[in-house]
Amino acid sequence: MTSIITIITVIVFSSMFIAMLIAQGRHRTKLARQAKLAQLSEQIKRLQNTLSTLPPKYWTQELRDFIFQSLITAYKQSIEINPKQKEYLQSDLQLVINQRQQTKNNNQTDTTVEHEKVNLYRNALRTIHSYIQDSYSVKRITSSLATHLIEQTEIKMLEATCDFYINAAKHNLDKEKYKEAHSHSQKAIDAISKSQHKEKFSQQNIELINFIKEIQTKWREFNAENNKSATSNSLSENIEAMNDGEQWQKKQDYD
Repeated sequence: MTSIITIITVIVFSSMFIAMLIAQGRHRTKLARQAKLAQLSEQIKRLQNTLSTLPPKYWTQELRDFIFQSLITAYKQSIEINPKQKEYLQSDLQLVINQRQQTKNNNQTDTTVEHEKVNLYRNALRTIHSYIQDSYSVKRITSSLATHLIEQTEIKMLEATCDFYINAAKHNLDKEKYKEAHSHSQKAIDAISKSQHKEKFSQQNIELINFIKEIQTKWREFNAENNKSATSNSLSENIEAMNDGEQWQKKQDYD
């Protein structure tokens, strides 16, 4: 009898222990699923932001297609992990697929940018650069593809950097702030010279050198005009002083 009770007790406690392990396993699985969904949601948000932020000028077809494919994969993984939201996620996924196809069909070549947003564009390109590196580190893409995409991103980042400094230079030049205009132009040249992709910017480098010469010419003309004006004002003041002295002397002689 005692043996039977002992066996039953062991079975009960074993069942409770197994049930506890199963419950803990389910809880860990749930937490892991929630963490993965949060990660995918953040990834989708970041990638969509780059697509909506960057103008056509700062994309290559391969870069844009890589981001679209990454978005599609993220949505499909989210649907698999969270089937309760399938209808909502499937709708968003279809929008991305349609947008990808429209982009391919349109073959956008517009080079217009909003210059006050160039710094925002640079940050979006940094996000893409970081995402490519992360994708390679977790083996989502091959080394050769990562290298190719990173090179394209770095070229576009340098392009955006030059646009940022050139825009700042032109803005200061319009306000006759020649020192600041010269400084920003030189920063663009320095950015090119330090880049491993500088050979692709040789023409822009020449244009920047000529632009600096233009700034220097206008700066000299501005200083010459100011000096001429200052000399003229000084001469006028001397003549007025002489006239005042003569008038005072005449008054003294009259008295």
